[in-house]
Amino acid sequence: MLTITGTGRVTAELNPQKSAKTGVDYLRFNIAVNKGYGEKQKTVFLQCSLIGEQQVQRMVNAKVKKGKHAVGVALCDCQGVALFL
Repeated sequence: MLTITGTGRVTAELNPQKSAKTGVDYLRFNIAVNKGYGEKQKTVFLQCSLIGEQQVQRMVNAKVKKGKHAVGVALCDCQGVALFL
């Protein structure tokens, strides 16, 4: 398993949603992470998803807004990616 950690800024206001099919709460957002230094610095956008009422409510309670720093940890395997904040 591969673990990826990125610290960056949330790129838009959060919009918690509920799946119409399953009724599960979820939240999708991007984090802008600066990679490299000086002239070689680039911005990488991490696409993040939180699934479940507790995880979504945690972000809402933390008052995460556009531009606020956040840490993303991605656990990757051959089956897909799960992201935890």
